[in-house]
Amino acid sequence: VGSEMCIRDRARGRIHIFDSSWYQGIRSGQAAEDQVNAVEKMLTEDGMVLCKFFLLISEKEQKNRLEKIRENKETAWKVSDRAWKEKDQYKEILQAYDTILHDTDRANAPWIIVESMDRRFAVCKIMKELVDRMEMALLEKSQKVFKEAEEGADPMRNSILQGVDLTKLSLIHISEP
Repeated sequence: VGSEMCIRDRARGRIHIFDSSWYQGIRSGQAAEDQVNAVEKMLTEDGMVLCKFFLLISEKEQKNRLEKIRENKETAWKVSDRAWKEKDQYKEILQAYDTILHDTDRANAPWIIVESMDRRFAVCKIMKELVDRMEMALLEKSQKVFKEAEEGADPMRNSILQGVDLTKLSLIHISEP
């Protein structure tokens, strides 16, 4: 499902946030690492900046959070029987994810491990990584444009601004008070 949505809705300048279901598909056998890597390669070659975060908490913290959610009547519905079962398989599931992280960690789409024992720290680390990756992508893009300009390529050749007639602005009269 994740790859189909990525491929179908690749509008430039948009941010997409996907949960772990794409990678859980590997764990459940519904997807293979090579499929994931191929889709991620296609997306990044098309200019997408792909940021993958793995939020890691301890087994004890996982249990505490599940209990806290279960105790609150407004959030208790969020804790399924499956969540409790997986809590008891923490080490095995963590090992499975370690394999998935290893097999899907690529230069074009690296994993960023987020120590998530403290939620504020986790949010700050994620935001910093997002800003850093966006800045790096913009820098790489601008360097590419400047290099093309130096080599004689027209950086505006496929630009929406290429056909703009700035002489039309002279038709607008702005009166000063």
